Amino acid sequence: MELNLRPMGKKEQLYAYTQSQTISSKTGYLGYLRGDFGKSGEEYHPTFFEYDGSNDNEHFVMIFGELIDALQTDKRQYQPMSNRNNMRAFCSFQQKALMQGNYGEEYGFRVDVEEYAFLIRFEPYQLGDYDFYIFAYEKEYLDHHIKKASKDIRFITPDYKTIFMLEDGDNIKIFHKDGSSVVRNCRFIDEYHTEIGNCIYHICEFAEICKRAESTVIPYRQSLPEKAYTFDEDNNKIIEIIKGNAQSKIIPNPSIYSPLNEAYTNNLNKDLGVSKKQIGAMIGGSIHGWDSKHADPRNYTDEGKLIQPKNRQWER
Repeated sequence: MELNLRPMGKKEQLYAYTQSQTISSKTGYLGYLRGDFGKSGEEYHPTFFEYDGSNDNEHFVMIFGELIDALQTDKRQYQPMSNRNNMRAFCSFQQKALMQGNYGEEYGFRVDVEEYAFLIRFEPYQLGDYDFYIFAYEKEYLDHHIKKASKDIRFITPDYKTIFMLEDGDNIKIFHKDGSSVVRNCRFIDEYHTEIGNCIYHICEFAEICKRAESTVIPYRQSLPEKAYTFDEDNNKIIEIIKGNAQSKIIPNPSIYSPLNEAYTNNLNKDLGVSKKQIGAMIGGSIHGWDSKHADPRNYTDEGKLIQPKNRQWER
């Protein structure tokens, strides 16, 4: 078998982990292989978890077996599943596949074989954990679902007015009447249904529940930092913005000179690894509301300038 591994795209990465039963059924999920190379790094301990009787599909079992054999023996691919050292060598040449996974830094790949798509996660440096995962799908169903999910998840009022749009796999924050709050992950099911936490809701049903409970919902975007800083030149103040907070905080200035304060603010953001896109969205969220289009980094240029509607389709 000739392999053509490529780095997984951001949207594909969501499906390189176990899914709910609803998402699994919509994506043509067939199961996953999990394994490790033991303490020595030379052993091979795989376990396959089938889904919906996939082990009874002789053609799939044959293709999956050929894939594993190729990953272990094909010298052109550095044999990444033959042992841990070979996996490390393979990943070292695949930096575009480096991703921040659920359990730390991982390397994610996709390979298509006939009608199947395989999403592969390698964890070559996380000793004590499993070394590899391979999630199997029917390609047509997976790609169709990812394409639909790329249109984002819609959050609405009970009368179907759109409040904000959220990327598949991103978070919301729910503020309850008693002052408590909770963060929930959201997954796209279809245009009218969303998986929020462990429950599936019709988008109107969720809006009605929030209205009855007097709860407020905002995007709590993973693409935004927990905090960022901006410099108020008119008042010579450095402002700390916390993601999701309605009010900002003024912090003491290191100097009375504006240029130094602005430079100091830039260094604060740099130390946090905050980009200009993110700074623009953090400022926009604190001013216009976290459920506004101004709070989405996708609506900013690399220089942190708000993109005008003529240049992209804005959230509605």
